[in-house]
Formats: sequence, structure tokens, C-alpha cells
Amino acid sequence: MKSPCEKDIVVFVSGMFNVLHPGHFRFLKFARNQGTKLIVGVLSNRLSPIDGEDEKTRLQNVQCLDFVDDAVLLRVLPEEYIADIRPDIVVKGMEFRNEDNPEKKILDGYGGRLIFSSGEITPAGFSALDTEGINPALATIVKPQNFLRRHGFSLKVLQKKVKKFNGLRVCVIGDIIVDSYMECQAVGMSREDPTIVVRPSVPKRFLGGAGIVSSHARGLGATVDFISVSGEDEASDFSREKLTEQGVVSYIFQDDSRPTTQKTRYRASGKTLLRVNDYSDHPISKEIQSKMLVKLRDILPDINILIFSDFSYGALPQDMVDEIIELSNKNNIIIASDSQCSSQIGDIARFKNVSLI
Repeated sequence: MKSPCEKDIVVFVSGMFNVLHPGHFRFLKFARNQGTKLIVGVLSNRLSPIDGEDEKTRLQNVQCLDFVDDAVLLRVLPEEYIADIRPDIVVKGMEFRNEDNPEKKILDGYGGRLIFSSGEITPAGFSALDTEGINPALATIVKPQNFLRRHGFSLKVLQKKVKKFNGLRVCVIGDIIVDSYMECQAVGMSREDPTIVVRPSVPKRFLGGAGIVSSHARGLGATVDFISVSGEDEASDFSREKLTEQGVVSYIFQDDSRPTTQKTRYRASGKTLLRVNDYSDHPISKEIQSKMLVKLRDILPDINILIFSDFSYGALPQDMVDEIIELSNKNNIIIASDSQCSSQIGDIARFKNVSLI
């Protein structure tokens, strides 16, 4: 315990702290051990518009931690608040070590220190779902130089190849899937039966299946047409909206005999506890196959690459696959096939006479 004459060593950290988890606790305890007083700045909704808990709830959650001496709601940038209170130490996560840290110049101006925590701030799962797509830590990506050397090309050559996607038109055909992730806080074991008890947070939904393949092709710069089938439901509306946002031209034919395939994963502490698949895997009707083929024939003369993205949920019956391959080969179109299967059985061998598997 410090004497009354000793001055506090003030440590400051800041962040969203959306749904507190063990990674936050390790980070904050590390920060507290660097000094004698810990102040936590919780970013307001204006500074960090996110889905999840509101700013007051996030602040209250941090205030309840007994190793936090003070928690404040930040309505200004962290570096502005640091310049005002002049803490002795600012702690940030290790992922910021190679980034531009604006508070460093302020700290150097009055003799403060910037320390990077020696541990993971967020467990696997939370970082990927909450922050990676918004603010990816590009500096942490390690480029596989050995792979480049083994195959005789350089990053410059690869960049030139990728830029050529701007002039390509790609057609993706396959199953559309909506992936949902329900992050949960583990509460304990049930006293009534040997069951893990969890408390769910706000679910996050993503475009999946052949839909995300289309989005990736568009992200590389190609013009993309996407042909698929869905149910007449809200998941179908969600998929169409996301595809439109990505700039993909979609032709999704609705089938009232099947739901849009959805996969919901319940996760806690970076581990999947349960996955629930809502789907029908019967082959699509001849009527819908005919509609899809009509649309394909309409755009085929302008297509450079055709991609089968098969998840084995019935969107690609064999007869239709064979006819599409024959049509594409007659038009000298490059054909790529990918057959994904996890809980169901897939067969990549059914894609014959294609360019790439």
C-alpha cells in the first residue's frame, strides 16, 4: 500500500468493451499492475457506432470491476482525453504495436509512457466477428515468402494478376447460405441436468455459401452475376440486400418448398458449443432449373469465368450441372468447381470437364 505522500501512478486504457469477456479482464488487470490507479475510457456510441450494448451499459459493466479505479465515457478521441489528464502510462493491445499511435507524441511531450499488453485482448471469435472486418490489423498479416519462391512468382506479379480481375465478368452458381453467430457468456452447469448454461448476446449475421464467393469475386474487381435459389423468407431478403451492397448482380429464384439455408453457431470463449442447420436438401424443381438455365444462356456470351459453388443443398442437380458445363465449354469459358460439405455428403467428382477443381 502506498503512503499518503506517494503520488499515484495513473494508468489509462480505452476501448469499446462491448460484452465483457475474459480477454478484457486479462488486459485490464495487466494495465492495473503497471501502476497504482487505473482509469478506463469507454468509447461513446458517437465515436464507435457498433451493434450490441449501448454506451451506458458498457460503461456500467466496466465500473463494476473491482480492479478499475475510475471509468469514464469518452465523447472525445482518447488522445484528446490523454492530453487533458496526462496519465503516467497508457496501455494498448499488442495488435497496435506496429500501428500509428497518435497518443505517443502526446506522452513523449510530458514524459509519459506507452506500453503494449503482452497478451491477447480478445479471445478467438470475438475479434474475428466484432472488429476484424471493421478495422483489420493488416500489419499482423505474414506473407508466405517461401510459398512464393517455391512456385516461382513474386507479390508484384500477383498484384498485376489481381488487377486484371477488373476486366473480367464472373458468374457464380450455387447454394446461398446465411451464417449466424450467437456469442454466449458461459454461466455454469445446470443443477437439474448435466447441461451447460449460457447467456446469449446479440447475434451477428453474415452472407455465406456461394453468396460470399460472389462477394469475394466482386471485391477483386470483377463484374459478378450470381444465380441461386432461396426460400420466400426474411433470410432471402437479407441475402439480396447484402449482395446489392457488395455490387453483385443477383438472380435468386424463390422456391416456397424450401427455406433459405441458415446455419446458426452458438459460441462461448472462442469455441462453438452447438450448430443448428435449418435447410432442405431436395433437388430444385425442373421449373426452377429451367429458369436458371434461361438466365445463364442470356448472360453466357459475356462471361469469362463460371464458378460452381456447391454446398450440397440441392441447388445444383446433376442434369443441370452437366448442361451448364457443356454450354460453357462450347463458349470457351473457364470453369471452376468447389464442393463444400460438412454435415452432408458432397462429391467433387460430379464436375467433369472443368478447368479447375
